[in-house]
Amino acid sequence: MGEFPLKVAHQIVVSFSAAALLVALVVPASIWSFGHLETAAGARQQSYDLIIRADAMLSGLTDAESAQRGYFLTGDEAFLGQYLAVRDSVRGDLGALRPLTSASASNKHLDALAPLVDAKLAHMSQIIALRRDHGVAAVLEVVSKGAATSGDGKRLMDSIRAELKGFIELLQDRIPVKVDRGRVFERVKSELDLPPDAMEDAEPVLAVAVGLAIPGRK
Repeated sequence: MGEFPLKVAHQIVVSFSAAALLVALVVPASIWSFGHLETAAGARQQSYDLIIRADAMLSGLTDAESAQRGYFLTGDEAFLGQYLAVRDSVRGDLGALRPLTSASASNKHLDALAPLVDAKLAHMSQIIALRRDHGVAAVLEVVSKGAATSGDGKRLMDSIRAELKGFIELLQDRIPVKVDRGRVFERVKSELDLPPDAMEDAEPVLAVAVGLAIPGRK
């Protein structure tokens, strides 16, 4: 009586060990090719964070440009709140991206962005100062003479968008592919090619083995 449970337990251990070994042998490409899963998950999260920051920077500069335009048209200082917030933070936000990325291609975009952002801020500051000190007529006169054209502001903003788009696309290409436990499980089953009855018995053990080999990720 006492030997039967022990024998069953031994069979379970042997079956589970065999299944775990089978997972490692049958699908090395599905597991090994993704390297260390914790490292991949961390890299994935870092890329997502950088994408969110870059997108927020572009959104902030766009809002600042709209605020500057609203002030130019109305002279209402209330429009300048968003512009001032971006002016005071965007250089720091841009600088904070650099330590978080080591790819030379990504850093090239950041190198190109720094002078573009400075020029865009200077352009907006000039328009605001002219509007505040001399009124709409003075701004229009300067614009008509080409000293501070609206085209300059548009070209700068288009260039900033292009650099941030390139930066984000590089990050998206670097996001590690998430291991799909379901696909690995199905591949193990197909490689085993067991009869239906035997596969039905083996599936619970295989599922546990695959689950341990490839932890779930949010």
